[in-house]
Amino acid sequence: MSEPKPSQPNFSHLEEADYTGRMRQHDRLFGLLSIAAGLIFLQGYMIAPLIPRLAEIFDVSAQEIGFIVPAYMLAYALAALFYGILSDRFGRWPVIQISIIVFITCTALTATAQTAAQMTFWRLLTGLGASGVIPLTFALIGDMFPYNQRGQN
Repeated sequence: MSEPKPSQPNFSHLEEADYTGRMRQHDRLFGLLSIAAGLIFLQGYMIAPLIPRLAEIFDVSAQEIGFIVPAYMLAYALAALFYGILSDRFGRWPVIQISIIVFITCTALTATAQTAAQMTFWRLLTGLGASGVIPLTFALIGDMFPYNQRGQN
């Protein structure tokens, strides 16, 4: 007579707890990145209605102060090309963090502008910082959920 095989221990409850913990981390991360993306979107487009008032404050024409919009957008578009390379080398999350820090710092420094040229300069740097968050968020999500796991619980 053969001896019964010892049954394999069932660790499914631990796997489920680990999965639940990871999903909570993912939810917090997605929440943080969603807030950051929303602020970046607002920063890009909320400035246009302020141009007439900013022209008065800085005593320049609307055309001159109007450069703050393309300064942000052009810097955003050009820098986004390089954030992928940086994140491949240094990791997605560290580069996203640096991007957010640069964005927040330069946004605060925009409030210190004394001239239209300073405002344009800070907006340009703000665009450089902002441009890493949204593209790298999509890349991070792709890394966290491989293609064969997408759409599953």
